[in-house]
Amino acid sequence: MGNKWGLLCGILLLASPIVAERAVVPDEVLILTDPTPSLGILSAQNIETDPVVSKIELIRGADSSMTSNAFRKYRHRTLKRQWNLHRIKLRPGANPTTVAQRWRTARLGRSQIQIAQPNYIYTTRVVSHNDPLSTTGNNFISLTHTDAAWDYTTGSGSIIIAIIDTGTRITHEDLSDRLWVNPGETVDGIDNDNNGYIDDINGANTGAGQNLGNVTGDLGHGTHVAGIIGAKMNNAAGIAGVCPSCKIMTLKANEPNMDAFYSSRIIESLEYAAEMGADVINMSLGASGTDEAIHNAIKEVTNAGVIVVAAAGNDQENIHNSFQMPASYPEVIAVSATDGTAFDHSYSNFGPEILVSAPGTQIAST
Repeated sequence: MGNKWGLLCGILLLASPIVAERAVVPDEVLILTDPTPSLGILSAQNIETDPVVSKIELIRGADSSMTSNAFRKYRHRTLKRQWNLHRIKLRPGANPTTVAQRWRTARLGRSQIQIAQPNYIYTTRVVSHNDPLSTTGNNFISLTHTDAAWDYTTGSGSIIIAIIDTGTRITHEDLSDRLWVNPGETVDGIDNDNNGYIDDINGANTGAGQNLGNVTGDLGHGTHVAGIIGAKMNNAAGIAGVCPSCKIMTLKANEPNMDAFYSSRIIESLEYAAEMGADVINMSLGASGTDEAIHNAIKEVTNAGVIVVAAAGNDQENIHNSFQMPASYPEVIAVSATDGTAFDHSYSNFGPEILVSAPGTQIAST
């Protein structure tokens, strides 16, 4: 625990976090059921034959019977699968919010259906500043006294930090050899470790349900966050990350070339990170409102011993009164931004749920 907690404060979303208005995926509803024969539950509640239903898809999740070689190697925790997650495709014109509410009212409390909700969308809204970057580059190092922490440790290659974001530029000179490598996988178009993802050598791409290992970033934000967390030290280039000896696992969860993260993709990413051995999960994303399905997944991974860190948001709101997903959840380490000297009231959220404040203005990275 020493390495994890000694550098944790420096990992906490020092880039401008992703927070935005929340929409819903057209024609989609998510349902969580008890982990028994899944379609049997839906059939018993007449959901499968509901006229508004076009298609039902069972989304993969953590499974104690998983036979993945990598899962066996990294499984130093107990991750319990407490539900089955279904994505219900509705027929055109059906309102996901209305349908989910109808199913909730009719069936929750007297069936094995635990949650019914729309498949929410979380989109980016990065705060922009017209101030030039500090001439000292990653000035947060001195502000947080991370340079003093380095006298004790620069982290460990056994510590894996998963980043759920827009992907990582894996060829970047400051990042290429800091990436987590899945020892059970080979890049050959085959799911060698039998974990449900093909060629997931540095992480997984859950966006658009691709189940692939291509985690190359397409919007830049994920690469920026990755640099702050783990950019290489002493290579005479760029910056040094807060935890330069740790390994970075990339979960590219946004839809291709879009600043949109679906609830279902975020859940898949959380499950993958925990299954494959991540010690910390960084989520620089969110929006106002609750999300029962994501909260359920967060509880499962934190119960298994994974640390989850999330941005407080950029709305100048008290997240105690204006709930922010996921920062307001009690299982999450919520982080607000400072301008280097004090709380940055020009944009950052605040409230009693905030556990840590960290520099979020004029942060240079990869």
